[in-house]
Amino acid sequence: MQSEIAETIAKALQVKLSSRDRQVVAAKPTQNSEAYDAYLRGLAIWNSLDVGPKALQQMEEFYGRAVQLDPTFALAWSHLSVIQTLTYAEVDPAAERLGKAKLASDTALRLQPGLGEAHFALGLYRYRALRHYDGALQAFEEAIEHGVQKSLSIEFSAYVKRRQGKWDEALALHEQSQTLDPRNAVLFSEQAVTYAALRRFPEARRMIDRALEIMPNDALLLAQKAVSFVQEGDFEGAERMLQRVPVDPQQLDLVGTRIALWMCMRRFDEVIRMLEAALAVPDSLPKHVVAFYRARLGSVRILVNDPEGAARELKLAREEFEALRAASDTGEGFLQHLIVVDALLGEKARVDAHAAKMQDDIARDAFEGPALEQAIAVARTKLGETDAAIEIIRRLLSKPAGAALTTALLRADPIWDPLRNDPRFQQLAQSKP
Repeated sequence: MQSEIAETIAKALQVKLSSRDRQVVAAKPTQNSEAYDAYLRGLAIWNSLDVGPKALQQMEEFYGRAVQLDPTFALAWSHLSVIQTLTYAEVDPAAERLGKAKLASDTALRLQPGLGEAHFALGLYRYRALRHYDGALQAFEEAIEHGVQKSLSIEFSAYVKRRQGKWDEALALHEQSQTLDPRNAVLFSEQAVTYAALRRFPEARRMIDRALEIMPNDALLLAQKAVSFVQEGDFEGAERMLQRVPVDPQQLDLVGTRIALWMCMRRFDEVIRMLEAALAVPDSLPKHVVAFYRARLGSVRILVNDPEGAARELKLAREEFEALRAASDTGEGFLQHLIVVDALLGEKARVDAHAAKMQDDIARDAFEGPALEQAIAVARTKLGETDAAIEIIRRLLSKPAGAALTTALLRADPIWDPLRNDPRFQQLAQSKP
């Protein structure tokens, strides 16, 4: 029925389908209706903005059931590989998870070598798991060549270009993918991410508003807009956005946005209450989320003159991050948070060792690398190494970044309080954004 509808729409729009397009449209991905139902349930979650731990787990279950019911269902294998890769990159960087992602990708390509989604899954595996950016772009090109729905591969090519620091190319690819899929809110949200990385915040908010026209009142979009206000120092605007967003401890982005706002507004008691409530049921949260919340709780306890409570939380957070690193296939994962924890505990030797290990990732990733540099700057600040911290801050203010440091944040965020009496810092904080 879907094939017939696609053919009818193509004729009505006077679209001329190539022979390959006709084959893809006419192909039945599976003969098993239950497998197809499970696949569609996973796809419904994928088409939302939610790629949090719970959503990833649900998609893995749906796609896993689809391939269990039909082991020849190449399309479902492709999507299962995508979810395994994202889970590896965002939640569970273990060798076993990486192997599952590769197995699903290989299976999809073996079953249907001409399937665009299978080439997309390979591209994502190279991009997020291996960080082999040129290889990822090559696979996405193959996906575009073989696929009817090309917008996804074009869009993810934009994400790779961001990592390579090719910002204009990324923006052009965003616009190209939107032309092909103008009702996909994620595409506008991600272009907003790129604009925000370039500190073009009004343009970022225009993109978020376009996404909100498609998905009104979406919590993640509202939080994304709130972040842009925080980065510009408009804390009232950010608070107006967050009044429409529920507090969900499972959603690290939603909690993190509130923490960033309340820290800048110096509402430390509210941050503590929110984190304590989240940590009251730690077994319900992913381990990396628990460690992040505990580390933030420890850092805020320092600001409210609770050194004993701070040390307790920070030492527990360090144990949790070290355990995650030990189980991680990436080896040096979680250093971005661990280096700050160790600095707050006064562990200079450990901070120096962490900073040295982070340099390769900083050099290879123009999008996420600056966040690692900022973590080093925070650590140097907490250790009283003012010269080193200010030099890093100076560099960061001139760089695009996935979480761009701004002069408004320098002025407001208490994390930089130890630097405030330094004339060099004062000059940077008052400089043009």
